[in-house]
Amino acid sequence: MKIHFRIILKYKSVMIYHRYQKIITFTISYILSFLG
Repeated sequence: MKIHFRIILKYKSVMIYHRYQKIITFTISYILSFLG
């Protein structure tokens, strides 16, 4: 039961990461360009 829950949690976190990947990448590139 715990293992199954961990798999679901990992899958959800991966889905959230893919959803916000573009925003995160844009923010990091913007901060780097601002600092650089």
